[in-house]
Amino acid sequence: MADNIIERVLEFANRRLDAAAIELTNALKETLSVPVPRLVKGKWTKGQGQFQRPVIYRTSAGKSVLVARALPDAPPRKFEGTFRQRQTWERRTSGAGDLVRRVGTNDKRAREFEEGTHPYMEPTLARVRPLLERILGQGV
Repeated sequence: MADNIIERVLEFANRRLDAAAIELTNALKETLSVPVPRLVKGKWTKGQGQFQRPVIYRTSAGKSVLVARALPDAPPRKFEGTFRQRQTWERRTSGAGDLVRRVGTNDKRAREFEEGTHPYMEPTLARVRPLLERILGQGV
């Protein structure tokens, strides 16, 4: 009987943690979805917010494109979408049986962005913290 109750509590906790991790991952992807303005035929495409001086960016296909960088303290802009796509979450358990969810990316640029001029994780976490607390507190 006690084992069944413990299993049910752990299953419930895992569902809530999964839901919170998914919500935070989606919020990160939304934060990283601001398109970068590009110069096309002498005119800037629509991009949200202000931006810095233009720079030449080489795409993964090898094409050079003139784009505008994000302002300092703004999240990185979406150009090809690979950085946004690499935002993910995973289940981890420690040796003590703790329930852990890791949210983030394996992209090498993440640390440079977060610790440099384009933080995106901390501001996003602060923005969705109330929602995450509600998700984790459901049914308690």
